Amino acid sequence: MIGHFGINGFNVSFSGYRYKLKSTIRLRIVLFLVTAFNTK
Repeated sequence: MIGHFGINGFNVSFSGYRYKLKSTIRLRIVLFLVTAFNTK
């Protein structure tokens, strides 16, 4: 049971990390596009 809980906790933290990574990448792309349009 402890092992199963550990695997579940790892899955939850991993999915949260992936979501964080996706949101930060999206934010960087948006900031890059905004700065590119502002310089033009």
